Amino acid sequence: MSHTADPRSDATVHIDARLLAGAVPADGGRVPALLRVRADATQHDRPRTPIDLALVLDRSGSMRGDSLAAARRAAHDAVDLLEDGDRVAIVAYESEVEVVQPLAAVDRREQLHAAIDRIDTRGTTALHAGWVEGAEQLADHVDPARAARVVLLTDGLANVGVTDPAAIMRDVAQLQAHGIVTSTVGLGRSFAEDLLSGIAEAGGGRFAYAETPADLEGIMAAELIGIDATLARGVRATFEGRHADVADVLNDFVRDGDALVLPDLVDGLPLTMVAQLDVAAAEPGTETDLGQLRLTWHDAEGARQSADVPVRVPVVTRADYDARQADPEVAAAVAALTAARRRQRAMEALTQGDEATARAEVDAIERDLAAAPDTPEIQRERAALRRVHEALEARDTAVARKRMSHDREVRRKGFDREAFEATPHFATKVEGLAFRRAQREGREAPSRDTSAQGAEAHRSSTPADSPKTSRRAKPASATAWRRIELQRSDGTTGVLRLRTGDITEWAGDAIVNPTNPKLHGTGASVDGAVHRRGGMELTRECRAIGHVDLGHAVVTKGWNLPASYVLHTAVPTYDGSDRALNTLRDCHRAALHLAGQMRFERVAFPAIGTGTNGYPVASAAQVALSELLDALAQDGGPKRIEVVLYDDATRQAYGRALREQAEKRGLTSRAA
Repeated sequence: MSHTADPRSDATVHIDARLLAGAVPADGGRVPALLRVRADATQHDRPRTPIDLALVLDRSGSMRGDSLAAARRAAHDAVDLLEDGDRVAIVAYESEVEVVQPLAAVDRREQLHAAIDRIDTRGTTALHAGWVEGAEQLADHVDPARAARVVLLTDGLANVGVTDPAAIMRDVAQLQAHGIVTSTVGLGRSFAEDLLSGIAEAGGGRFAYAETPADLEGIMAAELIGIDATLARGVRATFEGRHADVADVLNDFVRDGDALVLPDLVDGLPLTMVAQLDVAAAEPGTETDLGQLRLTWHDAEGARQSADVPVRVPVVTRADYDARQADPEVAAAVAALTAARRRQRAMEALTQGDEATARAEVDAIERDLAAAPDTPEIQRERAALRRVHEALEARDTAVARKRMSHDREVRRKGFDREAFEATPHFATKVEGLAFRRAQREGREAPSRDTSAQGAEAHRSSTPADSPKTSRRAKPASATAWRRIELQRSDGTTGVLRLRTGDITEWAGDAIVNPTNPKLHGTGASVDGAVHRRGGMELTRECRAIGHVDLGHAVVTKGWNLPASYVLHTAVPTYDGSDRALNTLRDCHRAALHLAGQMRFERVAFPAIGTGTNGYPVASAAQVALSELLDALAQDGGPKRIEVVLYDDATRQAYGRALREQAEKRGLTSRAA
């Protein structure tokens, strides 16, 4: 049962309804049903909906250091992701609330970036008051033709002013009813995930979890690009039953009268809903009319649209029904959403200090997923569950709760960041962000391929079943090879990206520093720059370690660097021998092994050995990329490796090497 709605708008909405066994039993009973909805843009140059954004940033004392620095970077990116015609307000709060920037047109970017840079840390956490001020910046400007969004970022609790979660959520819901959506981002281990996820639920937005400050960059980009890519808002689903009633909806969506309130539909990102239907008995060998599904929404221009899908299915005997093979996609969706409910119970148990019940629920999830079809969705569920197991084994219940809360939110609302990052719209916007970020940071901006030839290259790679362009386009030249994604057997994705820049400005879990056995370089080398930026504390820690053998690695804190840690690997001088290349290979392996031991997910490498050590760039690039791609392909490997190169010539050399390595492995590139 499928339906395609194209009501002469800028989006085509595809609706697919399926039953677990493709039929119902003659004696009736409970039957799982899947509804999958996807909106695709029909015009890639369609007029976009202008955005009014209020960024509300926690600057209480707990945000001091890396957390506030990462929040500022995320705010800078938000400004750079907005387009002319958009407006932004910036609010910072602690015990007091400051309107850092009243709602203003985003074309005055220099002023906005300067305002963000002035935000510092103070006081306690007046979360409600901060949110209220952000919402009030938008309240007088609500326009059905514009998207109004508050994004609230915090690492703590509401401990000043209004602190009752129910009261906060009532206020958020009231503003949502007037057209202001609220999304929340929780950072670190101390925020109240029930409060932030509840605010997002009441506000019609999304809740995201940034486990480390480095995660904020990707989360903010996905949130802002997601707003821009939204094709259908105010989505409601109703089912008018004739020979079936809806007994349960596993997504636990909010109800609006008889309708279920579904999340907004984002360009190219499917939304999955699973319902349990109580089906009436019917004559075998016939076809029964279970009822009619109605979907309504407002398109990008605010016009109301609707689509009706009749649900008619064959009736079979109970024996035939039991013998039928289950639809693997329906079975996987049931397992994933059942796991989301079990996560909720496990989280509640951890809140009450009942670790035994929480572990029992997690074990039940593991059994359910083991019995489910081995689809990519289930592989991602298993990978997420392993991360929860790791936190529970470490007796870190705070992190376990937050990981489960994040995973539950993804499954219930369908906004899977990894899946969204694979859409063409995301690629285009990230390309624009890189251009503006480079301009803001005073670096040479990367070129933006807006030519007809570039557009045609995208069109030629479009899958036959999709009206959209594809990010998996095969590039026309070596310089297009800047990003590779590897799907791993555990359901996770590893990303490798090449870019130019200063590695000492990179924020993530760790950067790799090519050094000498004495662990201290000077001058224009990467090692010298790392020590200058890291400060005397980093140098003292290296002196305390004292020595590292060639081809081996040690770890220190990042100290004054944006990265949390530094992986120092000792590199020999190139003498033209195979032994020197093998030792360079050992340097990469040692750094990667140490990153694995430390459970680092985001690691940055420079062009190791190509500076004062004298390695030819082409040879060094082949060695480096071979090792990095091998590491990304391994289950449990880093989620993201960035190769930060000091000039475009080096990046082009690495791009050629990446193309050669990728072609050997049957991989394709993506725009950086």
